[in-house]
Amino acid sequence: IMTQNWQQFIQQFPISTPSSKILLDLSHFGIIKVSGPDAGKFLQGQLTCEVLGLKAGEHTLGAYCNIKGRVESLFRIWYQHDSYYLRMPNNLIEPTINELQKYAIFSKVQMHIVSEHLCGFGLCNDQIDLPSFKHSDLAILNISHARSEIYGPFNLVSKLWQHCSSHAKHVDPYVWDLLDIQAGLPELYPATVDEFFPHDLNLPALNAVSFNKGCYRGQEVIARMQHRGKLKRSLYVFKTSEDNLSPGDKITAGGPEQETIAGTIVRACQNNDGGGLGLAVITDALRNEPLSTHIPPIRLEILF
Repeated sequence: IMTQNWQQFIQQFPISTPSSKILLDLSHFGIIKVSGPDAGKFLQGQLTCEVLGLKAGEHTLGAYCNIKGRVESLFRIWYQHDSYYLRMPNNLIEPTINELQKYAIFSKVQMHIVSEHLCGFGLCNDQIDLPSFKHSDLAILNISHARSEIYGPFNLVSKLWQHCSSHAKHVDPYVWDLLDIQAGLPELYPATVDEFFPHDLNLPALNAVSFNKGCYRGQEVIARMQHRGKLKRSLYVFKTSEDNLSPGDKITAGGPEQETIAGTIVRACQNNDGGGLGLAVITDALRNEPLSTHIPPIRLEILF
């Protein structure tokens, strides 16, 4: 019911063209709540990030890896009311909670999908005084200096949206993808589960991997890559003339005769100029080669 109310509520605000001050619906994310006396200890032993160090209202990126160190899910996690909340794309919620529950049978933890009970929106405007709206049931996650994600029950979130809507334009949710890509923030989707290591996605530099805590799933492989590894792949921002690219699409280098696989698209969306913008994991040695994807080929230009 709450999500229906939220959808009906935001439909009252027409969608505008993107500008510098924006707000948008984040219903494409789902949320898992993990609570109980052992919640922190359990997650600390499963996830790549530092969990026990999170104080109320703090958040970080984190990943859940398989035993070979490949990323199975990627999320933003925060601590609130003695519980941990993990937000990720809706289509990874079920597989993630199912996998976590397999390992939780000996711990005093409860896990629930709470996407139906919490609404969320993204805001890009550094002029709005968000701390003045502080409420114990509201999670205000500061993503960058002007960008925040807000989650909470309908009555609080709709009131804050109403206030923000007089200072920011309501835009299509793809704009949040665009801002994430420009900021070099990766995302994981069903097509790319088990495809990447944390280092491929630049997760150590994004504070999503702790090398100072004990064991967690995949930790040995990830630690070895950090301390001994000569890393051969990196995360790059690219642009193309077309915007029909999907996560998991392969990128090739060289012409048709000596074509080699150069990398994989992590995420992509339409750019404001009608082309596409995305993140891809690309073999460093091939980054200066002519890169393309799809048939007929779409050329990629690496930006940084």
